[in-house]
Amino acid sequence: MKTTPTGTTISVVFLTISGFLSPALAQELYLVGGTPTPKRPAAFDTTLYRLDGTPGGITKVLDLVPPGEGSDFVHTLWDRRLMVVGWPNFAPTTLSVVSFDNPGKPTNIGLGLPQGATILSAPLLDLPGFGATQGFLMLPAEPQAPQQPAAQELWGLTLSDAEKPLIKLPIKDLSYEVADGSYGGGEGGDSGVPVRVTTGGMFANSRARAVEPVGLRVPPRFRAAADEDMVMLVNARAVVAISRVFDPAKPIEPVTLYAMDRAVQKWREVSLSGQVAWVRGFGPWLAGLAAEDDRGRSRTSPGKEQRAGTSLLGRTADHRRTLSVSTDDIYASSGFYFPGELTLYNVQIGRSYSIHTGQGDSEILLIEGSVAYYRVNTALFRVAIGDQQLGEPVRIAADPAIAQVHWMFSGPK
Repeated sequence: MKTTPTGTTISVVFLTISGFLSPALAQELYLVGGTPTPKRPAAFDTTLYRLDGTPGGITKVLDLVPPGEGSDFVHTLWDRRLMVVGWPNFAPTTLSVVSFDNPGKPTNIGLGLPQGATILSAPLLDLPGFGATQGFLMLPAEPQAPQQPAAQELWGLTLSDAEKPLIKLPIKDLSYEVADGSYGGGEGGDSGVPVRVTTGGMFANSRARAVEPVGLRVPPRFRAAADEDMVMLVNARAVVAISRVFDPAKPIEPVTLYAMDRAVQKWREVSLSGQVAWVRGFGPWLAGLAAEDDRGRSRTSPGKEQRAGTSLLGRTADHRRTLSVSTDDIYASSGFYFPGELTLYNVQIGRSYSIHTGQGDSEILLIEGSVAYYRVNTALFRVAIGDQQLGEPVRIAADPAIAQVHWMFSGPK
């Protein structure tokens, strides 16, 4: 174990860890497996599991999406303990809303989208007076005037009331878009909120044609040109994290994030391993995953043998054919190299910790209180977060289904 002034590094040798957490878990923990495939000719099931505290460790609770349908997106709003899944994957018509306080009874909401409209994106919003709202930026079905840019419309569905219909929202409500970061490795998605630096030194949401200010001023030490495009990887009540857009032409160097603790309006510069900002947020914590450009496919992420032996079962979009691909097939075609380096960073106190798994298919699934949970291939680990260092990792579950798990949350308190 190596301790540095800024944090701790621990190494996890996956093949040599054999101990399970055998006592009953103090609180129910849930996993969600499945990879969204928006507008792609493949569909993977989206399934809710529960940790049961036994060797093997997981029990299927239910399908969040009907088998074979596939999901278009999965959003989490940790502040409100909600998850929303849009399905099917080619053109979502239904939302499955999961409350962390009652995960076994998700609410299905029909969208009722305007007929013929084209969905451009599905931002999750936290609107004053409405709360958690699933938004849809769309092109209407009506023909546009010749040589005129197509009109964009924002529609939203309040997640707290399944009876309320879809309503049209002003485009400016995109300023309330939230983001929980990027999940997964080779399978990952949800890259954050596109933002642009305005001439007045503010950040503005640039998802639509008209940019909308998000109420954040560019940090004093941050050198950015007006109209520079960036990405807000995390935007939550506790923390904001912003990064420059990945440029493969630049040399490989640590990623620099600009993270703000909203409680005190204080910005920090955060350096992460890798070339690409692959980050997700959990309260005051940022969880980073090292990734580097490999579009030339010249390198193989460590752990190829384990990934090649793990099959992800799915179906073609027309439901006519079953698909069976290995996790390594997805990693090999991802265009990225994953060295198996994970980072935990607390924005409030400015302290970082590192975990070296030596396996490309690794990701942090949850940080809650003083405990972090992370996945390495088909196994799930728990590690305690101390004031200066991390504890020894404990494997709490191992199952082939865990290979496709990208979300985790605690159940009723």
